[in-house]
Amino acid sequence: MLVPTITQDAKLIGDLYNFIFIFAILVFGLVEGLLIWTAVRYRRRAVTDSPVQIHGSNIAELTWTVLPGVLVAVIFMLTVNTMSQLTASGSLTNPISHVHAIGDREAQSRVERAQKVDLVVQVTGKQWFWAYDYTDYDGLGAFGLSTGVGEELVIPAGKNVRLDMTSDNVIHAWWVPAFGGMRYVNPGDLSYVWFNVPDTGKPQEFEGQCNVFCGKDHAKMLAKVKVLPEVEFRQWYSATAAARNQPPDFTKADPVRGKELFTGGVCASCHLVAGTKAQGKVAPREMTQFATYPTIAQLPASDPKAAINQQNLFNWLKNPAAVKPGTAMPNNKLSNRDAVDLVAYLLSLK
Repeated sequence: MLVPTITQDAKLIGDLYNFIFIFAILVFGLVEGLLIWTAVRYRRRAVTDSPVQIHGSNIAELTWTVLPGVLVAVIFMLTVNTMSQLTASGSLTNPISHVHAIGDREAQSRVERAQKVDLVVQVTGKQWFWAYDYTDYDGLGAFGLSTGVGEELVIPAGKNVRLDMTSDNVIHAWWVPAFGGMRYVNPGDLSYVWFNVPDTGKPQEFEGQCNVFCGKDHAKMLAKVKVLPEVEFRQWYSATAAARNQPPDFTKADPVRGKELFTGGVCASCHLVAGTKAQGKVAPREMTQFATYPTIAQLPASDPKAAINQQNLFNWLKNPAAVKPGTAMPNNKLSNRDAVDLVAYLLSLK
């Protein structure tokens, strides 16, 4: 393959690809060679030359009909054999689907039985970044990385990792070539990818790309992965979980960082703030003078959750549907710190 193969699955897929590629070159060379030989051997040598008229050759016709069929059958069997060796390929007693509808508990339980994992990360395809939610690691707690500002998937080396993926907008595809196969990520479905990156004793970095056109910033939708030795990963996980789960402290709010989060992350996909990179056209109200509006999300003034203040804005950003049921604004699973800094920025828009 054109990229290094790191995981077991990537090596299996790479070996199959290399075999088919080399075989295709040989077939191409044979066919082109025969064409050139035929053109030279039977070329017209004089104006009066006329080719001998024949009915055909049954042997030749059978050869070029049967042989390609045999070659395709061989490639098919090799492909099936490779698929059977991939991680969590399932079995006759536990057939699994790598993509199934959200809520299909039977399909999900078969997936969970297919491969023992050390870390499960819930992945949501946004426009245009990947949001990662860590469910837990060895009792260290759960947290999310969802703002889309320079974040990457961080995983431990030498551990079995599974990504549970869905999309909250359009179809995406998660693909890091060094890890193996690409997987579609569809709204309303759960997709799965398993991998185990060998431990080299030092941090490793890999990069992939959303493999399905998903809108105007598709080219920016990278999948960055950092692999840390287990001890370093545990330290990173503990520190990150503590930082993202700390109680809200409005006295430490940073409106500059809040602006960076707003204009460089998911907020800018829908909202517009004049003079910034946030030029979304989805939200019903422009945000340039947000702090002067009478209420949050056009709620009635009689609603106690409607007044624009720190606590109400914090509650809205953390869980929009709890403040306004039926709202189109998604829950982006912001950390408390990110929500506090966004509140400070929004209150500065006058």
